Amino acid sequence: MAFSRMILAAIFMILISDSTAKTNDLVHDICSATASSSIKFEDCASALESDPRTPKADLKLLAKITMELGISNSTNTESLIKNMASNVTTPETLRKPLKECLESYVNLIASFKGALTELDVDPMSANYDVKMVGDYALYCENALTREKAKIGAVSIRNSYAMLYSSIGYVITARLQ
Repeated sequence: MAFSRMILAAIFMILISDSTAKTNDLVHDICSATASSSIKFEDCASALESDPRTPKADLKLLAKITMELGISNSTNTESLIKNMASNVTTPETLRKPLKECLESYVNLIASFKGALTELDVDPMSANYDVKMVGDYALYCENALTREKAKIGAVSIRNSYAMLYSSIGYVITARLQ
């Protein structure tokens, strides 16, 4: 009886470790495909692994996780930008690029949300929408650069939006 429990426990542990290895392989595969001169493999893996559902995720769930992380990050960024733009202590020279960034983030969040809803019905549209997220983040970053506005908190968040956009683009391309 004790021996059979040990065998069952061993089989259970093998199944769990095999399942985790497959997911780790999936994250590794996605992050390897996402890595570029501007996106680090480690940043991709860290972002995906920040969600507790990732170890058991298939490709579609990983896409959903990516979109949800992107929406959360971008919504927080939008709030930060709104607060900075409306704060009376913010210099006038920063208000113009912040307003441009705010417009970008309204569109960026809409694109993430659109991609999330399209995952099940139209992965090609989800792919397009999530790719646009990176463009909107770049518009914001370009507005900051053009106005010589050094706002590190916004620039860092732009890079995260581009990260989630890149991850989402790779994943949704594989869903088609």
